[in-house]
Amino acid sequence: MSGGYVVYDTSELGELRSQLRDIRDSLAELQAPTGTQTAEALQTLTDLVEGLLEQTNLAVTNNITAGGTITAQGVVTGVAGINSVGAYNLDVTTLAGSRRGAWWHQSGAAGYAPSTRERKQNIRSADFRPEQFMAIAPKVFEYRAQADIRDNPENPQHDPNYVVPLEVGLIAEDLIEAGLGAFVFEDDEGRPAGIDYATFGAICSLVLGQAAYLAATA
Repeated sequence: MSGGYVVYDTSELGELRSQLRDIRDSLAELQAPTGTQTAEALQTLTDLVEGLLEQTNLAVTNNITAGGTITAQGVVTGVAGINSVGAYNLDVTTLAGSRRGAWWHQSGAAGYAPSTRERKQNIRSADFRPEQFMAIAPKVFEYRAQADIRDNPENPQHDPNYVVPLEVGLIAEDLIEAGLGAFVFEDDEGRPAGIDYATFGAICSLVLGQAAYLAATA
């Protein structure tokens, strides 16, 4: 695993690591023997045990199936993606503690974006106008990739009876045409890929709300 090791908590692995630690400790307690060759042999054996302990931190290239928790001391990297039905179904309001919105960095790292004045610079007013947001119309549509599941026999998930869900949302190109490209994110080739709905919704509500207030109090 790139960036760190995954500790795969199984009883067999835990027992192996315990045995290796015992061997390592025993080697450390041995009095240094006389003779260069014997000393080198002892050091080689010590290095071997240390290497085995390092390898039991589980560096794998295939799938890992765990019935319990996988705890990582470093970064867990999933090149092809990270799937978690449990996370999808988890109601975080059932957990004690606070929560925050998550962002994905282009490197694949998940985190958050701070919004305090202390963490920002060159702060200035944005010049968005109400008419820009009013020019955006919501759309109902189907995703092509979803329709491909139903219509393409070569699709691994092909199901001719699959019901393609209707989606409600906005079109990235419409935002760009209205001068709202700041809310559009791009793919690796610089083409429009999607919309930052969270930021767009907040700014849209604020701008239109301010316009309505000014009109009502004029």
